[in-house]
Amino acid sequence: MADVAQPNLAARTHTTPSRAAERMRRSRARRSKGLRCCVLELRDTEIDALVRRGFLAEGEKDDKSAVGQAMRAFLDSRPTLHA
Repeated sequence: MADVAQPNLAARTHTTPSRAAERMRRSRARRSKGLRCCVLELRDTEIDALVRRGFLAEGEKDDKSAVGQAMRAFLDSRPTLHA
């Protein structure tokens, strides 16, 4: 019997990063930009204040992503403490 060459399976196997590896990649990318990820609890009155000050649209008060962007815009509008 002749030996049949087996194809290199490692070269054909495509692996996707694990969820943990993907989280770490995003964390490192944020850190390289000087950013950190944190959970922030806001009161309804604080979200209403973002609307009143023009950082958030009235219809976006329940949109977590929009509230997060509004908070970043609010914080970016403040003078830095360590300039």
